[in-house]
Amino acid sequence: MEKKSKIPQPTIDAIKRYATHRLETGSFLRMVLEGDLYGAVMYADEANLAALHDIVLYVIDNVPADGMGSKEAVRSWLARTPAVP
Repeated sequence: MEKKSKIPQPTIDAIKRYATHRLETGSFLRMVLEGDLYGAVMYADEANLAALHDIVLYVIDNVPADGMGSKEAVRSWLARTPAVP
């Protein structure tokens, strides 16, 4: 039986837009992507706070490594033009 994700759908959609189209996220996801979990906790709403563990794992599985992990990595990711499929 597949475990149901606690991640709110708008959060999943924002991560997908970030990873695919290099679109800016809100403050909460920006903190997660930068690896600033203290900041993420401060910006999280109740639903995202409850799903934070799952969100971090989802980001690790769905965002390219060069697009996460530090402020500079996120800034650089957003500055580059997305690849054309």
